[in-house]
Amino acid sequence: MAKTYNSYKDSGVEWIGEIPEGWEVLALKRIFKIIAGATPKSENEAYWDGDIAWITPADYKTEQKYVSFGRRNLSEQGYHACSTVLLPKGSIVFSKRAPIGLVAITERELCTNQGCLGCVPIRDVSNVFMYYLLSVYTEQFELYGSGTTFKEISANNFANFKLMLPPLSEQQSIASFLDTKCGEIDSLISLQEEMISELQAYKQSVITEAVTKGLDPNAKMNCCASREKNDACISSSETQPAIERKFKDSGVEWIGEIPSEWGVCRIKDIYQERSETTETGTERLLSVSEYYGVAPTADKIEDGDYLTRAESLIGYKKCYKDDFVSNIMLAWKGSFGTTKYDGIVSPAYCVYKPVSTISPEYYHYLFRTDLYKSRFKSYSKGIIDSRLRLYTPFFYLVDAILPPLSEQQAIASYLDAKTSQIDSLISLKQQKIDELKDYKKSIIYEYVTGKKRV
Repeated sequence: MAKTYNSYKDSGVEWIGEIPEGWEVLALKRIFKIIAGATPKSENEAYWDGDIAWITPADYKTEQKYVSFGRRNLSEQGYHACSTVLLPKGSIVFSKRAPIGLVAITERELCTNQGCLGCVPIRDVSNVFMYYLLSVYTEQFELYGSGTTFKEISANNFANFKLMLPPLSEQQSIASFLDTKCGEIDSLISLQEEMISELQAYKQSVITEAVTKGLDPNAKMNCCASREKNDACISSSETQPAIERKFKDSGVEWIGEIPSEWGVCRIKDIYQERSETTETGTERLLSVSEYYGVAPTADKIEDGDYLTRAESLIGYKKCYKDDFVSNIMLAWKGSFGTTKYDGIVSPAYCVYKPVSTISPEYYHYLFRTDLYKSRFKSYSKGIIDSRLRLYTPFFYLVDAILPPLSEQQAIASYLDAKTSQIDSLISLKQQKIDELKDYKKSIIYEYVTGKKRV
């Protein structure tokens, strides 16, 4: 059984409750000098890409305890052009917005933007203990936030926020214990994440093999990526007679060999752009995730979940079940797929209807392979990645593998079942990760608040 303290006292703060005898309750301004960050004008190139490390909350949205650099640096001129201040090594940075409550320890001297508050100790404290303590009070900090577009906690509210503080020696003991314990939990989380990565890679290899080479009953599709025995990944080959698949040159260098019964055509031979638009804007609004297909539940275009909507959807493009929809600006990132519903999409998308007898599900799987995503990117026009656009005339030029319809349907059915099995395994491992993260947070909370004693 975990140890507790011999005696407790009322903290004087209702939401904190009792704390161990010998602990203090102090406002953060009594522990730290609170320093706001700033940003020089982004359009002035002379202010950027120098040697001064400068971070934003986006630079420490990770599980890492320390932060040492951001995506951009400031020049000396940029540093002096705004009110940001260099924080010494060992300071704590706290995100005051988007979201509130991210915490990290500076591993070197650096400065921040206005989305961060720098916390420089003004008394002897363990910065590691304070990192753990601040990290578990996100919900309380949120209550102190305000704003309409997004919530933000002011420097004044943060400075007056009260927290418990044990004697320095005890802070150090708790920090050391939590480093060890959290390291063990993080290792377990990393193991689960590795398994998920392996399963995702296995899923992609299964899809690519099936849509480009066909189904081979002789090949055992064991879930070799998993480190645990999974009944879900057992091949059905043992119940099917052996066959020998013959291949031929597709005539397209980047496609390579295909089964001898298959052909190749241009996408324009099987899809045609749909030009209908809505006159009412009342149809179901659909969306494609920017990282479409990564999450187990995001394998089809589903109903849109919009935080904000345009005032009017009149003029949005109509699409119907089994249409292929592609985001013109984000196709190079894989933002495209086959629709499950009738509905409408933003004018930022192109909508293509099948014009020959095909399995739309097969082409959903085919086009989402790395082979085709890289091809779509090469046919996109623009100077840099962030400005690439996949326009219809170039989409039409891409070569499409063309199996017989019966094989398209068989492959799609097989992949629906197979990927569902793999996604279930991924979901279970993600559930384990979530449980481990919750356990880690509870361990930190119990020790930094004095509920348990090291």
